[in-house]
Amino acid sequence: MKLRNYSLKTALFGALVFLFFSCGQNSDKDSTGELKETFGSLTAYQAQPASFRIFSQIPGNGDISIAVKADNRRDFITQLAALSGHLDATIDDLQANEICFLEISGMNDQTGYWRQVLPLFVVDGAEFELVADAPPAGSTEPHQLRIKGGGEEQQFLEEWSWALYNQAIPLSDDASSFEEYDNLNQEYIEKAKPLVSTFYLISRERNHRDHLNEYSKLFLQAPEAVKNSKYAVDLANHIHRITHAPTTIDFSRILTARTSRVLPFEPGAFADKEYLVLYIWASWEPQAVAHLADLEKVVSSHDNVALLYFSLDTRMSDWKPLTDKMGLENSYMVRAETRQASIDELYLTQLPRILIVRPDGQIVEHDLTFEQLEKTLAAL
Repeated sequence: MKLRNYSLKTALFGALVFLFFSCGQNSDKDSTGELKETFGSLTAYQAQPASFRIFSQIPGNGDISIAVKADNRRDFITQLAALSGHLDATIDDLQANEICFLEISGMNDQTGYWRQVLPLFVVDGAEFELVADAPPAGSTEPHQLRIKGGGEEQQFLEEWSWALYNQAIPLSDDASSFEEYDNLNQEYIEKAKPLVSTFYLISRERNHRDHLNEYSKLFLQAPEAVKNSKYAVDLANHIHRITHAPTTIDFSRILTARTSRVLPFEPGAFADKEYLVLYIWASWEPQAVAHLADLEKVVSSHDNVALLYFSLDTRMSDWKPLTDKMGLENSYMVRAETRQASIDELYLTQLPRILIVRPDGQIVEHDLTFEQLEKTLAAL
């Protein structure tokens, strides 16, 4: 359940207060109070510049091309060429304790063209050797590339990336949309190693609410150098945002929306109701769409409650046919000018999101599952 195509605005300031706590493993609710105190403020990431030497001597592959890319696999950093497999280069303009990717390709004398992607844990001043080991049994590759240097971090990353390859999971910009990629990431996260690389994998997932206690515990167990890494700081700020949810919604600033007939959302139209159930979804998220047909059945028995649907779709052509076909009453598409503010303020990193609010914007429940909704309404 990931919210794609949106980036949360970076709000980095203050200092992170660290207090030791003991938390449960199964509920993201039972330790929220302790987490709120522990992760009491947002914290800024302080990047540290790094450069390192990388060398290789890999015969029988012709000239080898190496594209160095950032941890998002999109941003290009530099291009290297290992002529006849020989490389000796220094790479600058990187950040220490972050991940980069080497997209490596060549022409093997026996097997022809090959291409492999190798993650690299950046260590300032390190000397890395790119080596080609014999491939595992059954592999069609001419060799398995690995990097000497980087210690436990590098070994962890390479085991993860080779597992992706063996399971034929594409390690690409949008790979996180594949369920098997998520499952493999979670398998490595659940090793619970307090490494920078583990927090990198967590940053690739958007399931912080579902694993709030586990991720928080892992963070507090990590060495200080790991806590200060880009990916651990990102997690700490996620936890802060989750545990410091707003208590009210200003409908004049966020969740401004319109119907498929371009009629505006007017909160005053529901002033006769005691509660509003806000269902925030998008047409691209299958699990969010799957609940649309059942929500009305849950809410309709409560006369003092109105059900409102808010879509984060960016194109009316994606949203309107679906909401019209299903005949959804009180269905709105969030306006473009307040969509990002809605995402930021309500921290909409996972969909669907169910809130219960009063017509004046007071939040009664800020994060319910579909399964919790009926019981919660009955208790109001």
